Amino acid sequence: MSIILTGFTSEIGKALLLRYAKEKKTVFCLGRKNLVFRNHDITNESIKFFQLDFNSNSFQLDLENLFGQLNPEGIETIIHAAADSGRRELIKNLNYEDIKNLININYLNSAWFMKKSCELLSLSQKSNKSFIYISTQLAKYKGPGLSIYSSSKAAMNNLCSSLAHEYGFAGIRVNIVSPGIVSNDPNPPNFDIEKLKIPLARLATPEDVVNAVLFLSSDKSKYINGSNIDVNGGR
Repeated sequence: MSIILTGFTSEIGKALLLRYAKEKKTVFCLGRKNLVFRNHDITNESIKFFQLDFNSNSFQLDLENLFGQLNPEGIETIIHAAADSGRRELIKNLNYEDIKNLININYLNSAWFMKKSCELLSLSQKSNKSFIYISTQLAKYKGPGLSIYSSSKAAMNNLCSSLAHEYGFAGIRVNIVSPGIVSNDPNPPNFDIEKLKIPLARLATPEDVVNAVLFLSSDKSKYINGSNIDVNGGR
């Protein structure tokens, strides 16, 4: 099984990459910079890096060329984790370029990536084809200073729900994973967990998110489509 993964330099992305690589899956990593893993039991053959900048003026052509290099028959899962939260600023303090860049990355080019990904998966010979979008709780629970980020992620959530219907006929399942606050330390010092009112009384770890993604990419979820799984401890 081959995986396509964006956003692999984030904590969630790195955890996903390592898990799939350790399971001897081929992972096509799409991003702006390569990432070298040391002290991990993975081989270079497991990971293949491709340059792709979601804020590039040539994004459409770059993606077309990149997907043209891949053999779609063996690709089973595409995970889109790339995003940019931008500066935490009230919208009155953002200029046009700030807003344009966030929308380019988080919605416009992400939507195009999703369209082309579903088209690629349509050519796959695999029986279990899955597109998984890594969203955020902020797409539902707005906060000051993240208006463009949260609204662009909400727009992508809506798009995923729509494309679950549009591509279901091709056997492609489109689902969303929405993490809460993610930390390598689920109980970090000087962090008021009680104030967040999380029933499980801890933050999410990257592994918590990975487990949800692995479920959605497995045969165990083969009749789950158009769902949004919250990984937030019940908050």
